[in-house]
Amino acid sequence: MLSAAAVPPQKPIRRKGGGSVQTFRKILDKVTMFFVRISGVALAIVALLVIVSVIKRAIFGAPIKGMVELVQYGVMFAIVMALSRTTLNGAHTRVTMFTQSLPDKGQKVLDFIIKLLSLAMFCLLCYRLVLEMNGAAASRQVTEIFKIPFRVIYGILAFGVALNVIVVIFQSICSFMNIFKGPAPPASSGADERTEES
Repeated sequence: MLSAAAVPPQKPIRRKGGGSVQTFRKILDKVTMFFVRISGVALAIVALLVIVSVIKRAIFGAPIKGMVELVQYGVMFAIVMALSRTTLNGAHTRVTMFTQSLPDKGQKVLDFIIKLLSLAMFCLLCYRLVLEMNGAAASRQVTEIFKIPFRVIYGILAFGVALNVIVVIFQSICSFMNIFKGPAPPASSGADERTEES
């Protein structure tokens, strides 16, 4: 008769190189979470300003000056700060009606191709924003009401998109590695580590 204590515990299976991937994922997780919190604060401020402006209009007949600009650039700032976190969590809208019928290998290859296309698009967008930022700096363009330099606005947009590019690069590498991985090993239950009485 063998007891459960006689069976040595199994060590968890670790894939080669997985530690580096998980470490970088944790770094991205902390960085993107920091900026998504800034995004939340910006949205809260915009919402509060809208409420105050509505009350001010109803009571004093005059809303907060420049509310259109405040809402426009405040929401834009919040969106671009939360973009990288949304990408990291895979929270963008997906249509899987046609891809779910593909075999597992086909889905992985298609996912990698989509990641590359996304990377190319965001790199191009970031490049264009940098060009616009330099052009706005040279022409000294400012917003109509608060006179905010457009180079600052384009710079914030470029920064948010650049951070998203880093996330997409990381996801593209993970997607490429995933193509050559087999199915995940089944989780062992406690019952498998015990022997039956004979």
